[in-house]
Amino acid sequence: MQQKLLLEVCAFNAASCIIAERAGAGRIELCADYTVGGVTPALALVQEVKEKLSIPVYPIIRPRGGDFLYSDEEFTLMLKNIQDCKALQCEGIATGVHLQNGEIDKKRMEQLVQAAYPMKVTCHRVFDRTLIHSKRWKILLNVVANAFSARDKRTCGRSYSFTESINHSSRHQD
Repeated sequence: MQQKLLLEVCAFNAASCIIAERAGAGRIELCADYTVGGVTPALALVQEVKEKLSIPVYPIIRPRGGDFLYSDEEFTLMLKNIQDCKALQCEGIATGVHLQNGEIDKKRMEQLVQAAYPMKVTCHRVFDRTLIHSKRWKILLNVVANAFSARDKRTCGRSYSFTESINHSSRHQD
C-alpha cells in the first residue's frame, strides 16, 4: 500500500497558518523569525494557532538561528519549550541537534524525544546539515528505537527543488 504524502507548511503567523489549512496543508510547523530559518515561536502565538486550526501544529524547538550545536543553557531552554508545547496540547514538535563533528547528537535527540512524549517529534533540517550522511539514518533509527515516538524527519533531500527532494527522500523510505 502506498503511503499518502503529508503536506506540511512552515508558517510564521496565525494568518499564514489559516491560509495553509484552507489550501490543504495537513500539518503546520510553527516558527518565528523567518530571517534566521525559524526559531521557537512565542507561546501566545502557539496558543492562538492551536485555537484556530483543526490540523496538527508542530512548533519548532530551536532557541536561535545558525547551527544546531547548542550550549547546555540553550538545551535546557529547549526542554522547557517542549514542556510548554505539551501544556498547550501540541500534537508534536520539530527539532534537532548535532555534535561538533557534524553528526546528529543521538544522546540529546533521545532526551528531546523522551521529554516530548507523547507528542510526536520531527527531525527538522538538521538532518540535511549532518556531515556524515551515511550515518544519519542509522542514528535516527536508533533514536526511534530507544525513545518513544520520533518517526519523521524533515529534509530537502540535499536539493532545493520540491521534486528532487521527493525523489531523493522516497529512495530512503522503508
